[in-house]
Amino acid sequence: MPRLRQLTDDARIGLSVVGRLVKERKARDLGFDDLRETLRRLGVMGSALSENKSVRFEGRIFSDAYSPPWPDPSFFDMVTAFGTDRPFCAYAVFAITAKCMFRCEHCYAINALKSKEVLSREVLLETVETLCRSGVGVLSLEGGEPMLRYADLLAALEQIDGRASPFIATTGWGLNKRKAAELADAGLVAAQISLDHYIPEKHNAFRDNPKAFDTAANAVKLHREAGVFPILAVCSTREVVRGGGLYRYLELAKELGAGMIQVIDPLPAGNYLESKDAILSRAELEEVIEFHRVVNTEPRFSGYPAVCARAHVEHESRFGCGMGGNTMLYVDASGNVQPCVYTPMKAGNVLEEDLSEILARMRSIFPKSVGGLCPVYGLSKPIAAELEAQGSRDPIGLEATRRLAEKIMRRDEPEVARRMKRKRRLPVVNPR
Repeated sequence: MPRLRQLTDDARIGLSVVGRLVKERKARDLGFDDLRETLRRLGVMGSALSENKSVRFEGRIFSDAYSPPWPDPSFFDMVTAFGTDRPFCAYAVFAITAKCMFRCEHCYAINALKSKEVLSREVLLETVETLCRSGVGVLSLEGGEPMLRYADLLAALEQIDGRASPFIATTGWGLNKRKAAELADAGLVAAQISLDHYIPEKHNAFRDNPKAFDTAANAVKLHREAGVFPILAVCSTREVVRGGGLYRYLELAKELGAGMIQVIDPLPAGNYLESKDAILSRAELEEVIEFHRVVNTEPRFSGYPAVCARAHVEHESRFGCGMGGNTMLYVDASGNVQPCVYTPMKAGNVLEEDLSEILARMRSIFPKSVGGLCPVYGLSKPIAAELEAQGSRDPIGLEATRRLAEKIMRRDEPEVARRMKRKRRLPVVNPR
């Protein structure tokens, strides 16, 4: 029965995409060859997601934690853009605040946290506007803790206005029933709530706050009740991975009412930039990938939350790494435009030049997705050396970014990107 439901969801999504293209066939100047090509590409994407589990929630279907849900408009934009030469980023992160009340063990944004905000509301909203116009699937508003800039968070959600699928990444701090309803009314689609251990005291220690666990657990409940899809985000430390800890975490996620678990393996970035002990071995990464597969495909877990593990999604046999605006980009709380949240390299700053120009430059530096292990594994040492040489923890400059990116771009493209290549792109109708 679970497999039948999954096939039903896949068919429903596929038919809706084809139906929309048929309806817009004349406006898009599409021939039957284009429709056949669309079906082929949908099959490629479906094959890459065959070990994912879709979750129905409030009229939407969520297939993973890094792409917009169906039937959001940005979902259709993503499907028709992926594998073409039309600029589109499935998952963009914008840190709207430099403040946070936690000091987490793994924090990738630790060097961007400041006592005063750098970006004004005007710049914040201009950045959101440009990202939406440039082609974004999910626009994840983060920090720091985005709830600490609550009024501007609401304004940013309203600025998005349905052109992307708005997520937030949050500890849950400051959330109550009223604010959960206001966020939903402003258009929030999903909340990625950080919860890094199934034992409350260990999560509290990891986040350096005695209320961290209860805050996160309460946020899951409040967001679900407000109609916002609750995703639990876990940093899969070695302690959590070993000895079946991920499955104990799964039981907790089910008990709390989460719809999905986002498993983020520790990477050599931020507080872990020069840490060897924190980084998982290849064998441990395989355990994380297997956890993703087992929970999503085996009938005994049909009533449990779906799992979306970064190590699975970005495996070279699937989507690989799309840093630099291919499938991911990052604007930090100081306005630096970076290839992803784990690589403090910048293509420019929104306070110094137009974001559209920076994004074009970024895509020229990172022209394709790449396979192999996450690039940050190979970049961490040279990035650390560059940071030491420049004498600050700000993202490394454009020249160094170009130099390091050139090495990464020598890699082959991941399997899905190769198979998604098309001879003719679908014309854009009413681009947002």
